[in-house]
Amino acid sequence: MDDQSVQKDQRVEEWLRELHLSSEREKDYRKEAAEVLKIYHGKRPEQDQFNILYSNTETLAPALYNSTPRPTVKRRFNDADPLAKAASSIVERILQYHLDDGLAEYATFDSLIEAAVLHSLVPARGVTRFCYEAEIEKLEDGTEMVTSEKVYGKSVAWDHFHHGYGKTWEEVPWVAFDHFMTKDEVEKNFPEKLALLAPKLQRLDEEDERRMDPALKGHKVVKIVEIWDKVTKMQYFLCPEVPETFLREPEPDPYKLSGFFPCPKPLMLFNSIGSCEAIPLYRLYKAQAEELNVVTVRIQRITKALKVRGFFDSSVQGIEKLMDADDNTLLPMENAAALYGSGAGGGLDKAILLLPIEKLVSVLQQLYTQRDQVKRTIYEITGIADIMRGVSQASETLGAQELKNQWGTLRLKRFQRRTALYVRNCLRMLAELSVENLSQSLIASITGLQFPTTEEKAQAQALIQLMQQQGVEPDPTAVQILQQPSWEELLELLKSDLQRSYRIDIETNSTLDAEATEDKQDIQELLTGLSQFFAAVGPMVQNGTLPFDVAKGMLVAITRRYRLGSEFEDELNKMKPPQPPADPTAELKKLELQAKQAEMEHDKEMRALDMQLKQEEFALKQADMRQKGELAKQKHVMDLQKLVLTAQVQSQKPASDAA
Repeated sequence: MDDQSVQKDQRVEEWLRELHLSSEREKDYRKEAAEVLKIYHGKRPEQDQFNILYSNTETLAPALYNSTPRPTVKRRFNDADPLAKAASSIVERILQYHLDDGLAEYATFDSLIEAAVLHSLVPARGVTRFCYEAEIEKLEDGTEMVTSEKVYGKSVAWDHFHHGYGKTWEEVPWVAFDHFMTKDEVEKNFPEKLALLAPKLQRLDEEDERRMDPALKGHKVVKIVEIWDKVTKMQYFLCPEVPETFLREPEPDPYKLSGFFPCPKPLMLFNSIGSCEAIPLYRLYKAQAEELNVVTVRIQRITKALKVRGFFDSSVQGIEKLMDADDNTLLPMENAAALYGSGAGGGLDKAILLLPIEKLVSVLQQLYTQRDQVKRTIYEITGIADIMRGVSQASETLGAQELKNQWGTLRLKRFQRRTALYVRNCLRMLAELSVENLSQSLIASITGLQFPTTEEKAQAQALIQLMQQQGVEPDPTAVQILQQPSWEELLELLKSDLQRSYRIDIETNSTLDAEATEDKQDIQELLTGLSQFFAAVGPMVQNGTLPFDVAKGMLVAITRRYRLGSEFEDELNKMKPPQPPADPTAELKKLELQAKQAEMEHDKEMRALDMQLKQEEFALKQADMRQKGELAKQKHVMDLQKLVLTAQVQSQKPASDAA
């Protein structure tokens, strides 16, 4: 055997020793839980005449979980964070799908939580684990391709779960799950070890078959232990019957979960102080339950003893038929003289002597009273009395109903709160397992959200730059792609444990109802207080009676008392003092001044227009005078021309006459 094998042998032995120590620590608990389960399943009818455990469980189970939760994923601080908003939408849709994926081969989320609640109420520990499986196909070139992926949950039986020592769940170093596999399952999961495990296959005894899984009846199985070590971040598989080696090479951090374990903290309604020990609720009222059984047995025995029995006078014939006669029946009496013949006065009651049962009836009444008292004591211990006190009537006032709802079920609300936190933790683990392991394409298909990839954003950026260089308006689709976060950015945020916890909060409606109600009431009271404050202080600030700084200080101090007030404090500090009140006649004076200015402007325009008209009239007159002067000048020239012509004509006339 080489050194490596020796090292492996030592590690297997160490883990088998750890598993043995864990079983020893829980030896008493497992024995007690097995007995409690027998009581719940009614397997001890002689001892448990009144199965109060079953009754209590059926009452508490629907009070703790009765409907499918509604996941609420939002930005932690409700601020402007587009990336966190988009990531919240992805996670919320993933959870909505897994809550009802419609796959019949896997347990629904409802059935997982119902099983955990039932296990927490009876054997005291409910465990739910989540798994990721991927089918990988090898291609011809030697590469591997994932052909299918799935994330699902499984209910873990209370006695198939082990954990290391720790005072709190956060200190637990490892957890382990038992698997009882048939030969086919061994061949599927550990084909290399089939030859080693096949001889170890054996049938379970009848008790184990009923306790673990009736479907295993008649099958040979072998026990396989799956270990998750938080210290080394490794997953191991081993068989206690084969201590030589691990069944599979240890795998480092298979799921990459922030808490490493594939299951949240087990649901335990009764927590032990200073340890992770599971304590069945039945332990708290076991003595009262046994007393209840004793009282019930006595009631049954006394009830059987309550029979009408006695003697009758045989000399009076026909009395024996009287007990079997129907109502309103008269029977003939023979030898009636035996009843009335004696002088002492007779009657039928003298002929019949009945066994007295008055004392038995009195004892029976006391036993019924005692049984009711024991039941009330058990109800007080388990918290069922709170449910009974919380039932309201239609005639009660609203205040009385609210008081019952607030205080009547106070202890029950603690159980409900733990169940709600367990549901929330399951949803958070389911979401983390999905975003850490599912492929980007499958997440996109599940959610149906249309976010671009990094490559698509790069192409859109290049297209916009090219269009800008050409002086063309950018494509609106490309601009919209650039404004959206990419799938790579979103998954990077979701896969980062710190960033996811900083920016995203995953809750359920059951964990948010109280907070939402408180927020609504807080906002309503704040708005009412602000309204009254402004109505009372506003006029005083306006008329100067109360300085603005004093009023603002009072407002900030009042707002700070509310939980949501801190969000408004910075904005309130930015308030500025109001402007001094304006003179009531200032507006009238302003209007009068504007009217005078308008009148002056009008007069000025009229004078300018009149001046322009006069200038035009003067220009016309000058033009007319120039025109008349030109005409006169032309007429004068024409007159001179006429005189010249006349003179010329006169000078030529005598010469012609002489000729």
